[in-house]
Amino acid sequence: MITDQKHNFWSITIKSVISMIFLLSTIGKLASITETSRSLSELFYVNPDSAQILVLAIALFEVSIILTIWLKPHRLLIAVPVLFFAITAYSQVRNLDCGCFGELPFFSQFPLWGHYLLLTGMLIGFLFLTQNKEGRFNLALLSILLFAFAVTSLFFRKHIDGVNSEIPFATATFAEVNQAITEHNALLIDARSEMQYLYGTIADAINIPEDTNNLDSLLALWNLKEQKLIVFCNGVHCDKAELLSRRLAEAGCEHIYIYSGGWDDWIENEMKLEQ
Repeated sequence: MITDQKHNFWSITIKSVISMIFLLSTIGKLASITETSRSLSELFYVNPDSAQILVLAIALFEVSIILTIWLKPHRLLIAVPVLFFAITAYSQVRNLDCGCFGELPFFSQFPLWGHYLLLTGMLIGFLFLTQNKEGRFNLALLSILLFAFAVTSLFFRKHIDGVNSEIPFATATFAEVNQAITEHNALLIDARSEMQYLYGTIADAINIPEDTNNLDSLLALWNLKEQKLIVFCNGVHCDKAELLSRRLAEAGCEHIYIYSGGWDDWIENEMKLEQ
């Protein structure tokens, strides 16, 4: 009897946590379908219209997972975190944000290693829900611990996602970027790809992809060595701003600031201001 109650407690807890993750992910995708489509469009080389259909399909898939978890969990569910894990790893290799969990601030601020912890916790949670072997309670406890550790990654992202470079860079906040735009005392540089830049960027930022081959000509064109530069990309999942900043510093630019929050942080704060 006690064992059954213990199993029911862990089962309901894990089902609730995983359901909340997928629910927030679905809401995040639907609430910011343009931004999520932009990420998927570049990641999978599809046009924007097809990417929007893909976002809707993923949202419906996530809702079906929630229903399956509560109605009748089965081992096929294990494939879900494995699939998300593969997509996240692929996006990391391509140095892009996959938008796997939507664009809600809570998930968009997770560092990649936090996402991996989240997915691992989900995988172990599904193993617990779909097997009857001894030791399954240890799986439940491990799953919950991984979810907890994933959340704590939010508090350590600045240390993990900092610039891994011998050249130090100052950082800029949303307020400082907004002030620079108002006072016209800095040049904003979007280090993302041209496709992402065309989807939307900050104010009058120019686009210099971090892997551009004509950096020398752009230095002269924009007189970059003499200006205060604020470089940004998508946000905490993206290191393009750091990579471009290092190239700019090596080319002789001295006044470089990195807006680490990037495009994601800018959109989030603009929405707050409008409200």
